[in-house]
Amino acid sequence: MNMKRIIAAAALLAVLSSLFCLAGCVKPAEVGAKLSDNIARLWFPGERESRFVLNSQPIEGSVTGQAFLDPASNGRTAIAWVDVTPYFVSEKGVDKLTDATSAAIISFDGSCAVYQAGEQLMLFSAETRSASVIAEGVASVQQISVSPASKAVAFTAQFSDSGAERRSMIYKDGSLTPILEGKDAIVMAVSDDASLCYYYDFGEATVYAEQNGEKTVVTTKPSLKTNFNFTRDLSEVAFCDSEDVNHLFRLSDKQTFDLGEGFQYTLKTDIYSVSATNVITYINDVDSFENGLWLKRDTIDGVRVYAVGLINGKGELNWLAEHVGSYASTNDGKRVLSLGGGKLVSTDMKGKSRELAADVASFAITDDGSFTYYISSAGTLFGIEGKGKPVKLASNASSVKVSGGVCFCLTDVTGEGDAACGTLKTFRGLEASVDIAKNVSSFDRRNGHVIVYVLPEDGSGKPIVETAEDGAVLLNAWFTCDGSDMKLLGEKVEK
Repeated sequence: MNMKRIIAAAALLAVLSSLFCLAGCVKPAEVGAKLSDNIARLWFPGERESRFVLNSQPIEGSVTGQAFLDPASNGRTAIAWVDVTPYFVSEKGVDKLTDATSAAIISFDGSCAVYQAGEQLMLFSAETRSASVIAEGVASVQQISVSPASKAVAFTAQFSDSGAERRSMIYKDGSLTPILEGKDAIVMAVSDDASLCYYYDFGEATVYAEQNGEKTVVTTKPSLKTNFNFTRDLSEVAFCDSEDVNHLFRLSDKQTFDLGEGFQYTLKTDIYSVSATNVITYINDVDSFENGLWLKRDTIDGVRVYAVGLINGKGELNWLAEHVGSYASTNDGKRVLSLGGGKLVSTDMKGKSRELAADVASFAITDDGSFTYYISSAGTLFGIEGKGKPVKLASNASSVKVSGGVCFCLTDVTGEGDAACGTLKTFRGLEASVDIAKNVSSFDRRNGHVIVYVLPEDGSGKPIVETAEDGAVLLNAWFTCDGSDMKLLGEKVEK
């Protein structure tokens, strides 16, 4: 949603709209994988219908049109947008929030959604599947922030009785209370008890943290590239300034630390985007960035490279891997695996590294780090248990992913272009493989399940290529949690 300001400040407000409007305030674009996407969408172009799945189970209900998902941090609920119409999706079903809106956001914990319907601001409960009115006479909403546990809602809006003036309010315990009175400001984040609020002051072009009436400067140099990434308790926030320098602000001692230049973000989260979407984001299940993994993304000679680092209690950033093409970390946070120059390297949190294999094209690791799988440049799949030696598992491998402790690998791909397909195998540890699907075009790992896209077959079992009106290939979609139970959830689905 583009905010509008009266004549003299129009340009400034357009910039800050891009800076501070949450992803939920406009129809979001799908910008790469979110790690917590337990909810997945199936798109049936012939039927003009989107259906949804949660952990391999179909969700009752569907929507007309191609939906785009905006999931909560736990991935179990989401807002599904079809153009400007938002729907709330949960395991209980699909609920339309309103016919059309320019402002809607799902809460961090996924228990509710806040949206504008006409001149009312509404609060939808996932538990009761019903909505209640937060505020009346709302002409336009500039910003909505739901506290981490959904106990408070802060928002900045223009009201029908106040013209171009912006007012900020907090809704808590059934009451609506004004905040930031006398300030031309936009609310960014609010704590559950409403004692802490982050906001942008237009007059001073400054981001502040205000706690129990005490105001602290966070930054005087916000940037169009800024992603404000908050820890769950709002005690720390990472951001990039107008000079392209990343910083970490710590509320406890009101210190700001320099994290270096370039596009960087935390890895210690279950939901993030690798694209600069200029949104304010809560970092899931993190009360401090200390000892959190930090990622820097860069491009060298046209090639995307990454560096993985560690922030210590002094705000210092120590790099564990640099200039690598891919990376992974174990759930216990004790190891980082990185692939660069064909070498697969394991590094602990003290910076001690050891090479696992050379001539590696791609790799995957189980959540607990007990097994590592990689494909060599020659297309051979190997498995490593703990600190053991590589064991050959399969030939002619082209893709490897791990989900639920099970390794999924696509092998023996034949055909070209849209007709290319192969056999999907699973491995548990270093045991012999099990073929779970033939004529597999591709497969996507999600947290909780794997989506397998299979080309339709003719009467003899040979794959055939069918396309939609827009030329997209139509596939049969299967879901599995552990590779042993495959469930067909949709035929002639567009990926």
